[in-house]
Amino acid sequence: MVVIRGDLWQLEEGICRLLKHEEAKARVKNPLERMICMEKRGEFLVIETTEEKLAEHLGRAAHKAYQGELQVQRGEENRICRINWKR
Repeated sequence: MVVIRGDLWQLEEGICRLLKHEEAKARVKNPLERMICMEKRGEFLVIETTEEKLAEHLGRAAHKAYQGELQVQRGEENRICRINWKR
């Protein structure tokens, strides 16, 4: 899961376009890597993915493109990955 917060609403279109582009690139390598949903939840943009590697990749791509703060939290045995990115 990727959670994006901060002053992203002025950048929302660009961030969504970036994330969809990165998902398409990842899908070429592994067709099972997909975004399940991307939705606004209050002041957050939440992206759920099928693979934890994709969630981390999306968070790192947003961080690389827009800087800010990136937190990567892994669950037991690295099966769950929660990415928090704030600009």
